[in-house]
This record gives sequence, structure tokens and C-alpha cells, in this order.
Amino acid sequence: MKYFTIESAKKNLTLIFILIFCCSCYQDVVDINLSELDQQIVIEGSITNQPGPYKIKISKTASLYQLGSIPRVSGANVVIFDDLDNFETLNEIVAGIYQTSSMQGVPGRTYTLQVITEGKEYTAISKMPVPVEFHAIDYEPSQNQTYYNLFYSFYDHEGIEDYCRIKLYRNGEFLDRDHLLYHDGYSDGELVEIESKSNFYDNNIVEIELYAIEKEIYEYFSTLINFDDDGNSEGDDIIGLAPSNPNSNISNNALGYFSAHTYRKYNLIIR
Repeated sequence: MKYFTIESAKKNLTLIFILIFCCSCYQDVVDINLSELDQQIVIEGSITNQPGPYKIKISKTASLYQLGSIPRVSGANVVIFDDLDNFETLNEIVAGIYQTSSMQGVPGRTYTLQVITEGKEYTAISKMPVPVEFHAIDYEPSQNQTYYNLFYSFYDHEGIEDYCRIKLYRNGEFLDRDHLLYHDGYSDGELVEIESKSNFYDNNIVEIELYAIEKEIYEYFSTLINFDDDGNSEGDDIIGLAPSNPNSNISNNALGYFSAHTYRKYNLIIR
């Protein structure tokens, strides 16, 4: 059994005074103005094997008090080069959006993005993979005949590391449940068959987009797959503070991504 003594009381009082002093000091140390934290540059864009124009979006991360708006970056010098010494300087069509006019992406070529803004240079390199083609797209009535199940398939390239991003729409609405990322770790050279998680009905318009992407872009989007998607085929807005964002393939500590990828789209109407 423990007994209460004068000595123990003195020790407890001493400990309480120390804790009060430490707490008052701590409040002074962590008084940080979060609104003044440095903003980071965000660069997002792509070039594909489909006819352009292609767009590069440049913005900055928002502060804790600006999450409803994205600061756009105007006046940047934006150039895309390929490995055959072709290049194009992009035009700023609206604040922070830069667009090509004549460049055409080609599978197998390597593309370099160069952005110069506010005295800093940012670069990214991406090689466009060979296309992954749809094999079949079909649908069948559900067991209770109340809706349709959708199926699609494609062949993985044998001996080539394939990474894909798949997006599916119903009547123009992006279906988040069917936003998929694929890599061929266990299906090299095989037929890949996928069943949609969504239900479809008579006269639904279905659109499927299939992107062949690089490993770095696959890893980038794998960290965003659970985020809200705005249905934009060319990218996803990054809003917020830097620690919440995935690794970028752009130099100089920029956020975002630059992707040279191939693209296939298929449309059908449920009848």
C-alpha cells in the first residue's frame, strides 16, 4: 500500500509547475502562419497518338485558405521536343493553359517538356508506348433481366511491360467505380477480360477509354485512383498542400505529371 506524504506532495506540485511552464512555451513555438507557406508549381499535361491540339496546364498549390480556387500561372515559356529534334512552342490560350498547334504524337518517340516560369526551369521526359487495342466489347442481360452487364477485353503485348489506365462513361457521366489501372505482372501476352462494376440499361451510351502509359505515370495515378475524377481525359486537378500529392516525373520539385501515351476510345449504345 502507498501512503500520501509531504515529500510526495512537494514532488507532485513541482511536476505540475514544470508541465504548466512547458505548455506555455510550446504555444509560442508552434505559432505558425500556414497561409504563408511556399506554394509549389503544378504542371499537368500530355501528348498522345491522336490528333492534337495537346494542352499543358500550369498552376500552383493552394494555401489552406484557398482550397476553392487554383492559382493559374501565366506568361510561362512552354516547349515540347521529340527525339528527332522536332519541337513546338505552345501558345497560352487562357490563363495557365498552353496549347500546341501542329505537333502530332507518334508511338515509340520520346518527348521532353520544358517549362520556364518565374526564373526557374522544369523538365519532364516521357516515351510514348505502343498502343494497346481493344479485342471485344459486349453486354448481356442480368440474371433477373432488369439491367445489362458490360464486358470488354484486350490483348497484352508479349514481352513488353504494359501499363494501362481505363476510364468508362455512361451517357457522358464518368463512372468512378470503373476507373482502373492495369499492369501485366501476371498476364504477359494474354487476353485480359474485365467486367464493369456498373449497371447499364436500354439506350445507354457507353464510352470506354484505354490509355497505354509509362510505369511512372501508372504509379502516379495509382495514388490518385480513389480521388474524385472530373472526367477530363488529359489530367486531374491537384488542389491542396504538397505533402498530399504523389511523386512527379517533373524536375525541380514540381508537382503534377507529363505523359506521352497512346489512346483508344470505343463507343456503343445498349439496345
